[in-house]
Amino acid sequence: MAINDTIISILNRRSYREYTDKAISEQDLNLILQAGTYAPSAKNQQSAQLLVLKNDIKREALRTLAVKKFGHDPFYGAKEFVLVAANKNTMCPIQDGSCCMENMMVAAESLGIASCWINCVEELFNTEEGKELKKSFGIEEEMMIVGTLILGYAKNYPEYPKPRKAQYVRFIK
Repeated sequence: MAINDTIISILNRRSYREYTDKAISEQDLNLILQAGTYAPSAKNQQSAQLLVLKNDIKREALRTLAVKKFGHDPFYGAKEFVLVAANKNTMCPIQDGSCCMENMMVAAESLGIASCWINCVEELFNTEEGKELKKSFGIEEEMMIVGTLILGYAKNYPEYPKPRKAQYVRFIK
């Protein structure tokens, strides 16, 4: 079987939940974001938006709201957040945003940057306090958060992936 750098990045990608304080370079962050913009989308509508949360106060407000609601930091102390939003009124907003997320996670892995897909932000934005926070971020009402990508450098790297489940792939003849 032929293997290349792209396949290696896909096979090595993991969800990391412990991050160092080391910052990601702007160049690497921009490459990861660019990979997200090249994700496929239904009828090339490009319904997703990549919202990079660079404002420390707003990022910490989101983290504080999450801790208040869930009792822990679901962002695992990461310093880089990319909220992947998509217009609810387009053909396939969840699928379009999901493709962006996957492209960015594979790109991050290829650069030696850890990532994790976090799903709680849409739920947080549906609370009264969250609605105000969403508004303060300048996110339009018709936009939904498909997922949040956290990025950084991992404190610990797992050596091996967990085994894949039986019957993951089936051929129908």
